[in-house]
Amino acid sequence: MSDQASKIYVHTLDDNLPLKSVDNHTIYRPIMIGNSSSEPIYQVWVISVINRYSFGKTKIQFDDENHNYLFLPILTPQIVYKIIGTEGSSMGGIRPEALIYFKDSKGNRWVRDPKGNLTFIKDKIDIPREFNIHEIKEVPSDLYERFDFKSIDELKEKLEEIKDSWI
Repeated sequence: MSDQASKIYVHTLDDNLPLKSVDNHTIYRPIMIGNSSSEPIYQVWVISVINRYSFGKTKIQFDDENHNYLFLPILTPQIVYKIIGTEGSSMGGIRPEALIYFKDSKGNRWVRDPKGNLTFIKDKIDIPREFNIHEIKEVPSDLYERFDFKSIDELKEKLEEIKDSWI
């Protein structure tokens, strides 16, 4: 295992965010993305999946209007809080989590799944094809994705500001 890859993680926080849904199906949640290594990671995909998802065994199907993912070209050593769309929770203990796919500083590819398992990816994966993403959003398609937060409190402050603008 790469020492750097072992220090990369993502976690979906439990709070539903009081945000307007673009498509009336998406539920927004805060996520924490961490790089506690001393070097940046690259081509970072954070994809909302269910907690029972297993990489390589389960195919995710997004519809055309609901791509619940974030793409970061680079993530320097830091913890950042972002907002991600999810499908919401279901019965039977199924809940939204996230996986992270990235390249380490040596160009090796890794996936950390919702269970915390870190997997080295030997063969290049076309992430958009694997996850049925029809296009990479260069510009966020909704107003929430463009925000980066350094703390959960900063995220909550911005939410209050957004909610006040609805009135």
